[in-house]
Amino acid sequence: MITALYPLTFRPIYKDYLWGGNRIIEKYHREIPMESCAESWEITDRADGESVVAQGPLEGRTLHELIEEYGSALLGEAAPAGNFPLLIKLIDAKESLSIQVHPNNDSAREVGGEAKTEAWYILDADPEASVYAGFREPVTPEVFSQSVREGKLPDLLQHIPVKKGDVIFIPGGRIHAIACGCLLLEVQQNSNTTFRVFDWNRVGKDGLPRELHLEQALRHIHWQDAALALQSPTLPQQLSDTCFCTTLLQTDYFNLNRLELTGSQRLPADASRFRVLFVEKGTMALQHEHTLILQPGDFCLLPAALGDCALAPLTGTGTCLTITP
Repeated sequence: MITALYPLTFRPIYKDYLWGGNRIIEKYHREIPMESCAESWEITDRADGESVVAQGPLEGRTLHELIEEYGSALLGEAAPAGNFPLLIKLIDAKESLSIQVHPNNDSAREVGGEAKTEAWYILDADPEASVYAGFREPVTPEVFSQSVREGKLPDLLQHIPVKKGDVIFIPGGRIHAIACGCLLLEVQQNSNTTFRVFDWNRVGKDGLPRELHLEQALRHIHWQDAALALQSPTLPQQLSDTCFCTTLLQTDYFNLNRLELTGSQRLPADASRFRVLFVEKGTMALQHEHTLILQPGDFCLLPAALGDCALAPLTGTGTCLTITP
C-alpha cells in the first residue's frame, strides 16, 4: 500500500566551501557539525546531494525515491518525468564567491554541462553588501580575456549594492559573483555546473590557487548581456483579509512570490505543480490533515496532489516565500 503524500520537510545538506560563514548556523539555530557553513542544500535531487525526508511516515526516504514512486502526484501533471527540476539552497557569503558563469539550455546542448539559470533572494546583508551580475556594456572575448589576465575583470561588470528583500536574476550565460556580506536564498535549475574565471587571487584549503575554467567559460558567456539583474517586484496584491502576495520573479524555470500574512490563508490545491514554502519571518502553522509548525529558515515541499492547505502565523504577522516551477 502506498503511503499518502503530506507536506514534506527534509534534512539539510551542508557544504563547507572556504568562503562560508556562520550566519546560517546562528540566524536559523542550526546544529551543524562544522565551524562554518557556506551552503545549505535544502531541497535537492542529485547524486552529490540527495534530500532525505525528515518527518512523518516517509521519514528516511530520499526525494528521488519518492519521485520514482509517486511521479506526477508529487511533481505535478505538467512536470517532466525523472528528477526534481530545481535545487534550492541557502548561501552565506562571508567572503566573495568567484566570478563565474553557468550554461544555459542552448550552450549546454552545444558544448556540454548542465544548464543553470538561478535567482537570489537577499535574506540579510551587511551595509556594504553587493553582487556582480552582467557587463556594464557589451564586451568582446578578447577584451574579457585580457581583463582576466590583468586582474581587472571586476571593472567590466555591473556592481550592484543589495539589501534585504532584493531579488537578483542570473540566467545561464550571465557572468556573476556574490560578493561578501550576503545571506541569500538561491533557487536554480537542477544543476551543479560552474565555470570559474576569476577567484580574487586566493588559494584553496590545500594552499594552491583554485582551479579556473576560462576556456570553458568563454563558450557560455553572453557577450552582449548588459541587462539589469536587480528585479522590480510587483505591488502587493491582496488575496484575502489576512494575506498580501508580491510577485518577485517569474521565469521559464521557476516562480518566486512573497506572502505576508496576519492570519490564516488557504493554499488551494494545484495538481499541475508542486510548491515549496520558505518561512522568512514568524513561526507558521501549516494545516493539512495534521498541523506542521515551521520556524524561520524552514522549507516545506507541498506535493501537487496534496489538496488544500492553510497557512497561518502563530502570533502577529509572518512572511513566507513560495517557489513553484
